[in-house]
Amino acid sequence: MSSITAHNPPSRTGARRRRITAAAIISALIAATTTAVATAPAHATGQGGNGVIAFQTPSGGGFGIAVARADGSGLHILNPRGPGMTSAPLLMTPAVSPDGTRIAFAEADGSGAIWTVGVDGTHLVRVTTPAPGLGDLSPAWSPDGTRLYFTRGRSGPPAVSQIMTAFADGTGLETLFPGTSGFLDSTPDVGPDGSVAFTRSDGPNPGVWVRKPNGTAALFAAQAMNPSFNPQGTLIAYDAPVAFAGRGIYYRPVTGASETFILGTGFGTDPSWSPDGFKIVYQDAGPNAGFHLKVVEVNSDTITDVKTGVPTTTKEIAPSWQPIANVAIDRMGGADRIDTAIDASRLGYDDAGTGGRQAGGAVITRADSFADALAGSALAAKLHAPLLLTDTHSLDGRVAAELKRVLKPGAQVTLLGGADVMSQRVADQVAGLGFTTRRLEGPDRYATATAIAGAISPNPARVLVATGNNFPDALAAGAAAGAGDAAGKDTVVLLSNDLTLPSSTAGYLSAHSAAGVDLVGIGDQGVAALRTVFPADRVRTAAGVDRFATAAAVARTFFSGATTPHSVGVAVAYNWPDALSGGALLGAHTAPLLLADGAQLPAIEGDYVADNAASVNEVLVFGDTGVVPNAAAFAVGDRAGLPGLRDYFVNRKGPGLP
Repeated sequence: MSSITAHNPPSRTGARRRRITAAAIISALIAATTTAVATAPAHATGQGGNGVIAFQTPSGGGFGIAVARADGSGLHILNPRGPGMTSAPLLMTPAVSPDGTRIAFAEADGSGAIWTVGVDGTHLVRVTTPAPGLGDLSPAWSPDGTRLYFTRGRSGPPAVSQIMTAFADGTGLETLFPGTSGFLDSTPDVGPDGSVAFTRSDGPNPGVWVRKPNGTAALFAAQAMNPSFNPQGTLIAYDAPVAFAGRGIYYRPVTGASETFILGTGFGTDPSWSPDGFKIVYQDAGPNAGFHLKVVEVNSDTITDVKTGVPTTTKEIAPSWQPIANVAIDRMGGADRIDTAIDASRLGYDDAGTGGRQAGGAVITRADSFADALAGSALAAKLHAPLLLTDTHSLDGRVAAELKRVLKPGAQVTLLGGADVMSQRVADQVAGLGFTTRRLEGPDRYATATAIAGAISPNPARVLVATGNNFPDALAAGAAAGAGDAAGKDTVVLLSNDLTLPSSTAGYLSAHSAAGVDLVGIGDQGVAALRTVFPADRVRTAAGVDRFATAAAVARTFFSGATTPHSVGVAVAYNWPDALSGGALLGAHTAPLLLADGAQLPAIEGDYVADNAASVNEVLVFGDTGVVPNAAAFAVGDRAGLPGLRDYFVNRKGPGLP
C-alpha cells in the first residue's frame, strides 16, 4: 500500500461532543476471516485482517453491544446480563480486546461497572465496583490484554472524571493520575508502548493529552477528543472541530508533527483504527442521517458505510475495531517421555551462548517414578532450567546431548534423589560432560521435597502443600510456584502424606511459617494436612472436587491479576512424566498447567481459559497425540481464541514464547 498522505486541515470552530446463540455468533464472525488472521496481539503489531467491529446500539429498551465484521455483515446483538444490571441495561462504549476474543463495556444504569464478555456473549466477568454515586465508562485494553483503562466519574456537583486502570479480573485498581484535581479526564486509549492518550478538559476546552510510560503527560492536540492509537503506535486519530461540519476525524504523528484532517469526515466522531492501520471506522452524525458507522481509507479518503442493515433511525455509536487473532498451539511430543522432556527444553531454551533464553542450569530426575520429582518442577522453574528425565542407572545419550546444547561448560546440573534412585554413575557421566553436579535428596519423597525447598530459598514467602501420594495436585503446584517467583515471592512445594504432615514436612513448616508466609493447600489432601497444624483461617485453599477442578482452582488462584498468563499448558491427567517436565517450562514462563480428560477439556478448566482469552495467545501441549489427543489440545485453543483459528506446531525449537 502507499504511504499515508496528508491534506491541509481546515480551520476549526467550536463543536458539541456526541458520544444469538454463541455458536451462531462465532460462525458469523469467523466466516470471512480464517485465512487472514493475526498470530499475535494485533493492537501491538499491526498484523491481522479486517477483524471485528463492536459498537453500541439500542436493544430491548436499553443499549446492547453489537458485533459485526468490518463490512457490517454477520451482525449480532449481545445482551449479557449480570448481577446489579437493570432489566433493560445501558451497555455502552464497547472495546474489543487486542486479539478479538473479548469485549469490555460499561453498564451505565444499574451497576455502573466495567464488564467483559466473550465475543459470543458468554463468560461474563465483572471488572469494577464503583462506589455509590460514581460510574465507570469508556474502557480500553492494554496491548497484551491483561489490563483495562477506563473513566470513573460523576456528573456532580462537583463533576469528577478520572482515568483508572485495573487488571481484567478487577484486581490492582489504580488511579492513573493520583492527586490530580481541576481536570476532567476521560476516553483513554493505550498505545503499544504503554502510552495512554485521553481527553482532558478544564471546562469548555477539551484536548487530547498523552501520558508516557514514565508518567509525564502533555497536551497533544487542542480541542480534540476521543483518541485512538494506530496499531503501530505511530499515529493518533481523534475528532476535533471542523468549520460548518461540527467535528471531523484527524490524525497526527505521535512525534508531534502537523495534524491531518481526513476529507469527507465532517460530522464524524469516535475514531478507531483498523487492524492493518490503513482505515478508520468512526461514528457519523450527518444532517438527517442519524448515528451510523462509516469507514474511511486513510490514504485515499474513500468513505464507505458499514452496512449492518439496521434502519436509519437506529443509532450505531462508539465503535471499536480489532483483529481476530489465531492462537498458537505448540505440541511437544516424542517417541517416549525422555524425548518429550527434551522437546520441552528445546522449545523453552536457546542454544548455550546464543539467543536470549539461556538456561540457568538443568534438573534431572528418574524417568520411571514421580516420587522424588514432584517438587522438582518448582526448582526448575526458579532456576529457569529444563527438567529432564533419564534412566536410574545411566545417563541417556539424548539427555547428554541436550545438556551440551543448552548449558555452558561448568554449569550446574541438579540430580533429584539419592544414589539408590539416581545412581552415582549418572552423576559421574554428567560431570564427565564438563558440568558441576549437586544432589538433593532425603530418605523419602517428603524429605527430598524439603531439600529441594531449601535449594529454592532459605526464606520462602509462599509454601504450597500437596499430597505426595499421587501426582496431579503437586504438578499443578509446581507450575504455580513460578507464578510466585514472577510476583516476587519465592515459592516452594512440600508434600503431605495425604491428610497428614510427615515429620520432615512438619519440621520444615515449623521453621518457615512466620506470620507473613503464605500457606496454601493444593487439593483437599494438602488443605487437610496443613490444617492439622495450622488454624483454618491461616491456610489458603486451591482445591476442587477432583484433579481437574483443583487444576482450575490453582490457575485462578495463582494466574490472575499481575500474573495473568499469556500461555496455558495442557497434559494428560492420568500420567505424570509429560506434566512434570511441562510444569517446569510453564513455571518458568508464568503459565498454569491444565489437565486433559482423554480427548476432553473439562468445562471448569475451559471456563478459566475463556475468561482469560484476551491475554492467552499460546497453548503448550505436553505429549504426542496418543497421549493428549488433538481434540483436547484444540479445545483449549478454541477457548483461548475463536474455534478453528489456530496455528499448530509440533516440536518447534526455541520460538519466542509469550
